Amino acid sequence: MTPFRVRSGAARDERGFTVVELMVTLFVMGIIASAALSVMVRAFTDSGIVQNRRDVFGDGQIALGQMSKQFRQGAVVGVDTDVSVTVTTVTVDTYVGGSTERVIWRATGSQAPYQLQVSTDDGTTYRTVLSNLVTDQVFTLVPHENSVQELVIDEIDITLVLGTKTQSVRIQSKVNLRNAQNL
Repeated sequence: MTPFRVRSGAARDERGFTVVELMVTLFVMGIIASAALSVMVRAFTDSGIVQNRRDVFGDGQIALGQMSKQFRQGAVVGVDTDVSVTVTTVTVDTYVGGSTERVIWRATGSQAPYQLQVSTDDGTTYRTVLSNLVTDQVFTLVPHENSVQELVIDEIDITLVLGTKTQSVRIQSKVNLRNAQNL
């Protein structure tokens, strides 16, 4: 019978990895992990910026829609002027559910970000609609002369400059007061 011999080559193959091989592997894995983490952080950051812009723009559109509806139905604008003027507060008598209601829109604050507020109880209480305005100059009143040579505010230009995390977004609307001729 022949004695069983262990091959010396097999023993050498089962030694495992050297310290250098382990260090190179850990270094390569670290580079891959840091690259993947960097991509994930960037994706989360970009997603947050896009979501902020979307939210700010959506809130601005809702406020612009409310103002446009109330101003379009308005009859009297509570500002005495004989020229175009940009203002921070507009008071309008408008129609809601068939009855007249006084609505006051105003931009407030001492510095940006300003707030856009509305009152439906003649200025007793205000509700904040937007809190990220870059400028408080929101309304431009456009008067014209009516048939009896009186100045009538018949158009209100609304400009909302909204601040997001990275930039400003501007949305505008020109609203003609339907009932302005009835003054």
